[in-house]
Amino acid sequence: LDHSEVIDLPVNSGRMQIEIDPLLGVRVAHSNCPANICVHTGWVKHSGETAICVPNKVLLEIKSEKGEYDAIAY
Repeated sequence: LDHSEVIDLPVNSGRMQIEIDPLLGVRVAHSNCPANICVHTGWVKHSGETAICVPNKVLLEIKSEKGEYDAIAY
């Protein structure tokens, strides 16, 4: 997620548009799937977050080489 980019992805239902923004994360900006659940998921940015389009068999998953913690206790 180090640079902005828009990716047009050909899929079963036509096409999907994936948007990458270094500050906001990644999202499905447009999809021709019936319910558009993937579009309504919005921006995903943190490691482990996903956006899924089942009809088009597309999974966007954020992975990080840096360790991220849920909580730190002392």
